[in-house]
Amino acid sequence: GLAQDLHILKDTIPNAHFTLNTRRHGIATSGSKEAKQKVEEMVNEISQESGKCLETNKGTKGCPICFCEVDDEYQLSSCMHVFCRSCLVEQCESAIRNKDSFPICCYHEGCRVPIWLIDLRSLLSNKQQDELFEASMVAFVSSSCWKYRYCPSPDCPAVYMVSDPDMPAEPFLCGACCAV
Repeated sequence: GLAQDLHILKDTIPNAHFTLNTRRHGIATSGSKEAKQKVEEMVNEISQESGKCLETNKGTKGCPICFCEVDDEYQLSSCMHVFCRSCLVEQCESAIRNKDSFPICCYHEGCRVPIWLIDLRSLLSNKQQDELFEASMVAFVSSSCWKYRYCPSPDCPAVYMVSDPDMPAEPFLCGACCAV
């Protein structure tokens, strides 16, 4: 398990210091640049071996995000793949923070099916859902190559479509705040 692997790392690289974050399934390390590089190489090796074990052991389910045994199992409605609930929430929170990774898709190898709204509503609080939808709108507008833009009024969240340059130009009137 993870604790045994961490013990091996401590014995192999004594000049590096480790902190285990069980909630996020991660290890923080500090020490010299060489020690950190060696830790990274060993963690990659352990991760690859663990992935092989999860694939070959029948009946063992591993989370495709954290590569650990699934904790607080959540099965997606779209593709039926299983994850740790906390990993899916973290995936959504990352998309909110970075305003990217839209549409949010299943991380299972070879899947990439978009996660359905019913799952997002089950996984996230109302506040997180609002933040996610707002971030997805920002990502959509940003990726539209200026076809869509936000209203120029500072506090207005409305989005409008830029008129076709070949069509006669009309004055812009925001339907939300009536800005011209």
